[in-house]
Amino acid sequence: LKIVSKMLAAAQYCNSGDNTLPAIGSACERVAAAGPADDRFVFAFSDANFARYGLTSEALGRALRSQPDVTAVCFFIATFEDEALA
Repeated sequence: LKIVSKMLAAAQYCNSGDNTLPAIGSACERVAAAGPADDRFVFAFSDANFARYGLTSEALGRALRSQPDVTAVCFFIATFEDEALA
């Protein structure tokens, strides 16, 4: 709960705009280039406001699969029910 509270506090003061897909791509590249590993994971968190920024599920899928040796997962913390269900 402390981690989620800190994430919420940080998100309240972020600049407007969405950097979800570039951040996922960058994280996947960094993890893939980090050297030998048994497993490589990226965990991303997003507010799920994709419609507001014109993002698509296809674009999200491309970002999550951008590095074949990295398992990337996105968790959505929706502020609007309709965005979460989309």
